[in-house]
Amino acid sequence: MERKEHTQIVVGVVAVAAFLGFVLCGLGYFNLHRQLADIQSELRAPSRSGPMPMRLSAATPVTPAAPGSVEDQLRSEGKRWERAPGQIEAGACVEDTLAGRFNQPQGRGTIGIVVDTFVDEQGNGLAKVDFGRGFVAPIFKRELCPVNVTEEDHKL
Repeated sequence: MERKEHTQIVVGVVAVAAFLGFVLCGLGYFNLHRQLADIQSELRAPSRSGPMPMRLSAATPVTPAAPGSVEDQLRSEGKRWERAPGQIEAGACVEDTLAGRFNQPQGRGTIGIVVDTFVDEQGNGLAKVDFGRGFVAPIFKRELCPVNVTEEDHKL
């Protein structure tokens, strides 16, 4: 009788552990799915509802921009920029809003100048963006945000 009770207890513990594991995995999945949805909506936000104002300055770099890049040049001149509504057209200063873009040179920076715009075979709007240091890249317009460049605020 004692062995049968022991077996029932072990089976009960295993069943409870399996159930809790299932519940915890499910919660983890839904939490991960929610975080992914939040990130995707943030990435799409500038193209749907207009860009959100955001200030970056020489004192608050997001990623280090190498000497000779457009971003580094602006910082060294004491300039700042903020996202702004507007068209992405040749001559416009833009920010690449896609973090972690693949196949980009180290220190490219996020700020560039639009050299040209075009539409590909699938109808996607693209812009050729010059990030300085001889690096020009075609980027989907939906992944760019126009910026206004101004003098740095000097507040004491």
